[in-house]
Amino acid sequence: LLVPDDQVMVSPATSQANVEIYKVIDTRVFENVPITVLFGKHNNTLNTKGLSEGLNVSVTLSGPKNVLERLTRSKLRAFVDISKFDQPGVYTAPVECWVNAVGVDVKFIVPSSLQIELSTKTAPKATVE
Repeated sequence: LLVPDDQVMVSPATSQANVEIYKVIDTRVFENVPITVLFGKHNNTLNTKGLSEGLNVSVTLSGPKNVLERLTRSKLRAFVDISKFDQPGVYTAPVECWVNAVGVDVKFIVPSSLQIELSTKTAPKATVE
């Protein structure tokens, strides 16, 4: 407000205002995010069933709209950790996702888990003639 000095007197000369700024929070879905399998050292003696190549998940993220708009699939890493399974059997392992973006959270992963069957590897049989 510009006022000629001789017409209006404003007191005090300075004032303070509180302004609240809200971040716009949004969600975004990334389809067909490939799953990486984290194996342990003992997994080389076990066969895996249910972990074929090309497994993908859908990941729903929540966070600041401006961050989600710039986010690319390369900043996401969906994974299933089977390193703790060291015996043959059928296991259910959760699918997790790491996101390289500040303020972004994973809300949903579909499917949220995988069923994995581990069996003992057998050595190839040699034929002696």
